[in-house]
Amino acid sequence: MNLSLLDTLLWAAGFLANAALLSVLFYKRRYRTVPWFTGWILFGIIYTITLFVAFRVGSKGSYRVLYWTGAFLDLLLQLAVVFEIATYVFRRGDRWVEGAGRRFALMSLFGPVVAGIMAWQMTPAATSALDAWDSRASLFTTVVLCVLFSSVMVVSQQVGVGWRNLVLREGYGLIGIAIVAFITDTLHAYWRTIEHFSQLEHLRMVAYLGVLAYWTVVFWLPERVMEPLDGSADKRMEALRRKLEYPIVE
Repeated sequence: MNLSLLDTLLWAAGFLANAALLSVLFYKRRYRTVPWFTGWILFGIIYTITLFVAFRVGSKGSYRVLYWTGAFLDLLLQLAVVFEIATYVFRRGDRWVEGAGRRFALMSLFGPVVAGIMAWQMTPAATSALDAWDSRASLFTTVVLCVLFSSVMVVSQQVGVGWRNLVLREGYGLIGIAIVAFITDTLHAYWRTIEHFSQLEHLRMVAYLGVLAYWTVVFWLPERVMEPLDGSADKRMEALRRKLEYPIVE
């Protein structure tokens, strides 16, 4: 089993970019704020090393087992990251904003349904049944994550909550990855781009490297902290609240 020079360079770049981001997360103590995100990045490093070694010295069977097992674990971690973002967005104190959890749960139910329909109806650009199932699984994962993340954005607008600074930084990167993944998976699925499979996967990897570089920079930068309201501002807010609760009747 051999890799092209470009594939090897991209593989090495992915490992180094993940390692750099993980170093920043620990050095800046961001892992305390985004533990699941940190775990996902750490898993990406382990997964990359494992697959590279298996590809070089292992058999095709062992590589496939490791690949599918790792892909499933990667999906679970990405789901955990999305729910981690949802928790930071919707939680205020010890509980979620009223109505946010119910709306988010209802919208999230559409993810597996839509993803399942798209994955089942697609015509994969694949030369074998295993590659076809790989394409279906990739599209399914991408659609589920896109729907879940879109649900967070929509519900946050509906309930009127803002995003915290670090979560914004994390979310923008995930949006970028999701968009590129959706485009490439859709091209694979419906336009049967088998002759351009490698080029599209290279494009996906380059986009992922760009997001890793973005995360490394923004997680290194200091987080802006909102200044607390002073006493006079608190009094004005309380007076406004009372006016809204007790409207004047003429």
